[in-house]
Amino acid sequence: MTGFVSIFLPFSRTVDIIYAVVGCLLFSGYVVYDTYTINKRLSPDEYIMGAISLYLEFVQTFFCCYYRY
Repeated sequence: MTGFVSIFLPFSRTVDIIYAVVGCLLFSGYVVYDTYTINKRLSPDEYIMGAISLYLEFVQTFFCCYYRY
């Protein structure tokens, strides 16, 4: 996606920060949505699967945010 955006916008530090912020907001919204669906879908006995799912989403969120710096 960065390559597609760089066709229209010159690649600079500002574009890099905007890309990181949009990625953080997108994955944060997904974490909130997935937390809601995990609470509805899984029973209390399946807390390990829910915790692993949320952990992987947090790792993906932080990877997206800090990979750019």
